[in-house]
Amino acid sequence: MWGRPISIRPNATEEINITAEIVNWLPKGLSNLLPPDVQPNLNKLGLAGHSRGGKVAFALSLHKPSTTSLHISALIGIDPVDGTDKGKQTPPPVLTYIPNSFHLDNTAVLVIGSGLGEVQRNRFFPPCAPCGVNHEDFYKECCEPAYYFVAKDYGHLDMLDDDTKGIRGKASYCLCKNGECRERMRRFVGGIVVAFLKAYLEGDERDILSVRDGHEMLPLELQKVEFKESERIRSQLTKFGFESVFAPIRSTSDPLTGLAHRCKRPKSLVIRRKLNLKRCELPPLTRAAAPPAFKPTARLPLLRSYFVIPPPRAAAVRRVTANAGALTNFEVLDLLRSRGAGRDPTRVIASVSPSEFKVYDYLEQTPASKQTREIVHEFVEECKTYDLAKAEILNVINIRPASGVEVFTIIEECESRLDEEKTEELVQTIARVLPPHRVKSDMEIEMDEEETVNGQQAEPVE
Repeated sequence: MWGRPISIRPNATEEINITAEIVNWLPKGLSNLLPPDVQPNLNKLGLAGHSRGGKVAFALSLHKPSTTSLHISALIGIDPVDGTDKGKQTPPPVLTYIPNSFHLDNTAVLVIGSGLGEVQRNRFFPPCAPCGVNHEDFYKECCEPAYYFVAKDYGHLDMLDDDTKGIRGKASYCLCKNGECRERMRRFVGGIVVAFLKAYLEGDERDILSVRDGHEMLPLELQKVEFKESERIRSQLTKFGFESVFAPIRSTSDPLTGLAHRCKRPKSLVIRRKLNLKRCELPPLTRAAAPPAFKPTARLPLLRSYFVIPPPRAAAVRRVTANAGALTNFEVLDLLRSRGAGRDPTRVIASVSPSEFKVYDYLEQTPASKQTREIVHEFVEECKTYDLAKAEILNVINIRPASGVEVFTIIEECESRLDEEKTEELVQTIARVLPPHRVKSDMEIEMDEEETVNGQQAEPVE
């Protein structure tokens, strides 16, 4: 809509036709631009759009007015808008205001909305995502499978960069009601899009289900979460011990206190444990009964449209030995990797806190990044001939000394316990078994030097 008077309703037909031409070009033209050993899988095609681009994506998927030779497997509408108001849709109109009327041939749909999109910034400008033509109406007309997330206290343009160039970029801060920090909205949108694409293009639903069930801490508060789930997702719920009874329910401010209200409705949705109970005969649930990963007071479970009882904790899990000993850097890094720290570029989806990501970043720069469990076990066996304490072995593994001088600073009373020959032998064992330090790139060295210079300049002069 940029660059047009407000009274003129722009026509999106040209944009739809251009997008259709690009999609139809992919089978014959994309391979020519890729390396010879890379073959595109056009059976898994995703299409996404923001604002009017979201309308274009939906229109093309619905063949309004153009058609494509490829099937769209995943459709993403980021705060889609179909006009200026109900009855004032921009041509070609997409919304029909008939629930579940979007027949997309099993295309999975993700709709992301902004809580402030329907709010006027001032009396001179209309809302950027008005009620009646915004994300809520798009989701209502979607068939399963469909996912719906609304970010509370964020606006229609808050997923853009902080520094937007030109007149249009400056206008993005003036025309729409905005939230406090765009970075949070960008991280959320990027993370939820990755989780959705992993679910429907790679068949890995763990992240999207984890976000839905409140086991992931998000960078912002959600105003609404709704799912219209496919048979595949239902089978995953069954696999993990959930049973679903599908029908819409009403949201409350607290998923725990709202349980009684929801159970009174004859067609409510309750995702519950398989306890062979009739509906509304759920066992009492208190805040203390919830496992640590499920926090009823966290941002995500508030104001959501599904009540979820967390799965029972495995009875076989028990603590064998408490405080058995200190961990090596490798063991800590291996734990963070197992929780997805190295597989989540958005740093939103993985169940790793921001402080834990800082630990992960640091350990990736240490010798631990190249170590394996087999290497650690081999080195421990090799150290038995030197009669070292456990803490000394751990420090050697973590620091990976490369000379006798460094070994001397790690081992207590090294002169009396290890002679020069034994010390040199230990250094050779370290070099043979433990991988060397990671070599820093020229860019990293320059950045370290700049930080050092800046730090020296910041010291007060006495």
